[in-house]
Amino acid sequence: MLLNNTISVCPFCKKEVSADIIERNESVFMRKYCSEHGSSEVKIAKYAWYYKGITGFYNSLLPRGALPRSNSPLYVFFVTSVCNLDCPICFTDANVTRDIQEIPLETIKKYLNNIHKQKKIIRLSGGEPTMREDLPKIIQLIAESGNFPYMFTNGIKLKDYSYARLLKKSGLKGVLLWLDSISNDNIHMQMRGKTVLRDKVKAIENIRKLKIPFCFYHVKTKGINDIDTKGCWDYVQKNNFIKALWIKSYVCLGKKGFSQKSEFIMDELIEEIASISNGAFSLEDAYYYQKFNCILAALRKTPFCYYVYSMLLPRGNSRPIRFVKYAKVIDEFEKRWKVSAEDAKYYFMTSVLNKIVYSFPVMGYLMLRQAVSRQPMYKVIYDYLPRGYFLLLITTFYNIDNYDKLQVHNGCCNSVFNNDPNNNIPLCDVNIKHFG
Repeated sequence: MLLNNTISVCPFCKKEVSADIIERNESVFMRKYCSEHGSSEVKIAKYAWYYKGITGFYNSLLPRGALPRSNSPLYVFFVTSVCNLDCPICFTDANVTRDIQEIPLETIKKYLNNIHKQKKIIRLSGGEPTMREDLPKIIQLIAESGNFPYMFTNGIKLKDYSYARLLKKSGLKGVLLWLDSISNDNIHMQMRGKTVLRDKVKAIENIRKLKIPFCFYHVKTKGINDIDTKGCWDYVQKNNFIKALWIKSYVCLGKKGFSQKSEFIMDELIEEIASISNGAFSLEDAYYYQKFNCILAALRKTPFCYYVYSMLLPRGNSRPIRFVKYAKVIDEFEKRWKVSAEDAKYYFMTSVLNKIVYSFPVMGYLMLRQAVSRQPMYKVIYDYLPRGYFLLLITTFYNIDNYDKLQVHNGCCNSVFNNDPNNNIPLCDVNIKHFG
């Protein structure tokens, strides 16, 4: 059954082609045809009910073209293509790619002037950001511009306490450090080409001592570190200085060290993580939590990505969050929105939000903090989330097989800083063009 039409690219020549989204055997597939290379098909959802429910809800609240790209709250800044590792799974093809050029400080200043005091989240990436000698100055410039610098890193250079302290002093607001296993360095040898666990543990200890908000970033690769995700989950539960656990599927981009068989489909990934969460949440809870997040994005008029899931969860599963119990009020909101957006907004403020905040007070606390500070929720969570909770992020990227141009341009919440933030080029567009 045909569900929708979109635009994608041929997986061989990268030319734009039309694509059909179809339902078959209770799953969802993308089928496309290139005049030169023929037809191809890929599964994009394990469960048709899940895909149709989320995408239908999103497209109802935020129809294509409803939001300008300038509303994007997040930027990714590839500060260098150089890295001190050579990871087989690197999606940017670090140390090889010519598509990431180091931007000089004067150009960075110019770009930051274009978004002066806009309170954007700018996440430094690479390569490995710490390989750039002027990184402390870059961080300082971002902080002084009225925006917020965070950093993806392998953590190797952060084992040096004085260097980590310098980055914090320069204005770094948070660190996102990847770990593929908390106990098995052979996993890092397979996925990163080197044993690095000792260095990472030392880096994490420095981050804890310096009280830098910390996100534990875990790339889940099917057939490689399946059993290690549970150890990472348990580690986050026991260490309440960790603000967030970000679990991302391996994606066959860049170096393409593993095949597409090692990738997870989005709903498959959520279901997999739910199965090791000790009952903290279910696939159905994630479904309604995502709808709630989508409502917030629509009301704030900010882009919202199908491939980014976020949930606030109690640490140690002491008070499981059952978002599925809000199904009736969220479904009622959707019905009302189709008739009258204003009526739906009123219903959300008087019924949906009241019900959720009453039974989930930390949500109300953070929303109040955001209203007072007028800062992005991302930063509010890193700064104010009580230690009894953590933020769970579950994500993946589009790859060259499942790329949906219309969905990306409508919903991508990550723009690329390198091409001038005013251009607001979606991250997944850059990934497909340069690393696909």
